[in-house]
Amino acid sequence: MTRTLGLRMILPVISTSLLLTGCGDAGMEFAENFGGTEAPGVKQYPYQAQFEAASKKFNVPVPILVAIGYSETRLYHVPGEESDIEGLPPTYGVMALRGDAISKGAELAGVPETDVQADPGANIMAAAALLDQHATTLDVDRDDLGAWAPAIAALFDNPNLEASSHFIHEEVYRVLREGITAPEDSGMGEILKAVRHVTANFPFLHVTLRGGELPRAFYSGAIWRPAPAANYTSGRRGHDVELLVVHTCAGSYTSCWGWLTSLKNPSRTSAHYVVNETGSEVSALVDEMDTAHHVGKSWQGLPTNPRSIGIEHGGFSYSLANPWTEGQLAASANLACDVVKRHNLVRDRNHILGHYQPDPVNRPNDPGIDFPWAVYMSRITECLGESGGDKDGDKRGVR
Repeated sequence: MTRTLGLRMILPVISTSLLLTGCGDAGMEFAENFGGTEAPGVKQYPYQAQFEAASKKFNVPVPILVAIGYSETRLYHVPGEESDIEGLPPTYGVMALRGDAISKGAELAGVPETDVQADPGANIMAAAALLDQHATTLDVDRDDLGAWAPAIAALFDNPNLEASSHFIHEEVYRVLREGITAPEDSGMGEILKAVRHVTANFPFLHVTLRGGELPRAFYSGAIWRPAPAANYTSGRRGHDVELLVVHTCAGSYTSCWGWLTSLKNPSRTSAHYVVNETGSEVSALVDEMDTAHHVGKSWQGLPTNPRSIGIEHGGFSYSLANPWTEGQLAASANLACDVVKRHNLVRDRNHILGHYQPDPVNRPNDPGIDFPWAVYMSRITECLGESGGDKDGDKRGVR
């Protein structure tokens, strides 16, 4: 499987006459692993020149930088987005830098922090500088793509080791193995050529049932990754489930479930589910019979959390510059359909809502008014067909 960069991610970039040659003295070894430069007149992929400049300055392979950027943001320049995990600093740029990574990266790269936040090239340069420092500290063999995994994990900086392992093996190194293609009509060459046999030098942690038993009510198409008890409330305090709340993580899928299942989560937040950016994977974090901590505000005069199921989505606020993938929308609608059936929810926008509705001040773009609500609701209705749901039905749901 080769990944394709979405059409709306194709942004204006610098002319191919400004191409740089990769990764310092080791750059030529990696030159065949990235595309867009093979033929005269072929356009560059988004931020190609910036990736190559950062690679050359800090001796970090271009494929590593591109694969991290794609795994974090799909090469979308995040304009400073507040995390849905309260207490985490806002995320900036193609490389999804936040907090200390911005200040330290700016210092190492010799650029202002404001540029790291606002300028894609400075953001990529800062990430490369951080990777360079981690690689030096960890004594990474820079000629071996697989050896970069510990440095990537250090940059990812997630408190959940299982999430770090997933990010390394199932995201960054899967992107390296599968490559990234541009849309056929974009005029671009290959964005990242597949490196078929690259293997990450990092522990592979299989998903474990840390809670021992499966939850009493959950979506059967999900992977059970239980949040610690401190991050949710047992039971529903006498309320029935009557709401479904759609969220955007404002961060990558793995970063999202990693923080939501960590005791280092600064605000002990959680969600029942997280859907990844392609729709190929859904994580279940909290039993639907329990209360996830996902909305701090009341809705229509009553507390939201004990009455609701929360669905997070890997990625950033829905917009014309950053549309979610068809796969993610489809997977989310199928999950929502399952929840609606199981709890016999009313199918209208007062009961299926975005986080921005109860909290328009703090979460105005979560997932935002540009989210295709009419399409989403229609898909839920189509999925339900003639069935309106049954609270006494199968608590495991349907895949």
